[in-house]
Amino acid sequence: MGWVSLPLAVFLLKIWTEPLPYGVQVSATTLSVAAIAWTVVAGPRQFATVDEEGISVRVMHRVRRFGWSDIYDIRPGVGLETDQIMYVHLTNGRHVPLPFADRSELGEAGFQREIAALQAIIAAHRAPGWAPDPWVESRIARRAARLRKSEGVVDWMGSWKSYAWIFGLAATVLLVVILLSSLT
Repeated sequence: MGWVSLPLAVFLLKIWTEPLPYGVQVSATTLSVAAIAWTVVAGPRQFATVDEEGISVRVMHRVRRFGWSDIYDIRPGVGLETDQIMYVHLTNGRHVPLPFADRSELGEAGFQREIAALQAIIAAHRAPGWAPDPWVESRIARRAARLRKSEGVVDWMGSWKSYAWIFGLAATVLLVVILLSSLT
């Protein structure tokens, strides 16, 4: 969050020192503070829970519920800020990252223990005669290769940090536009 603060401070300083209409200054300040407040409040509310019915994942503003029949597997994958995070792979080929289920949160031993425990729970809920689905396996392999190639950028949009990145980028672009317009 600290890397957003400096561009935001420069942006707001520029807004308030330029001869802009008061409404623009107040609106920019209000939107900036609201976006930061929302990110700070919503970010820590993420969770992943496991119960007898399945897995629930809350990221930012919604809770997604996956029943055991919808879950294909849980596997480690590449993340943006950590070397590995856990992904729930669904039977329809989609995947969902589990918040706070990564090596930096759990440590190496805890990470491996959690994956093994969750995989055992999934195996216990599978139908008799279950066999790996080649289509889902190919999707998982393609996605893993793409994530390794792009270092996890593809899958970070569900994270609260993505909103901070987007806001920081938007504030920086707006600052550059204001600075360039003041030079002419």
